[in-house]
Amino acid sequence: MGFQNENKLELGASVKATINDKVVEAKVINIGFNRVTL
Repeated sequence: MGFQNENKLELGASVKATINDKVVEAKVINIGFNRVTL
């Protein structure tokens, strides 16, 4: 049981990290796009 819970936590952490990367990427792209349009 404990082993399964650890796997779920690791999976959740990696999913969160991936989402955070995508959000940061999107923000960087938006900032770059705004600078180009200004």
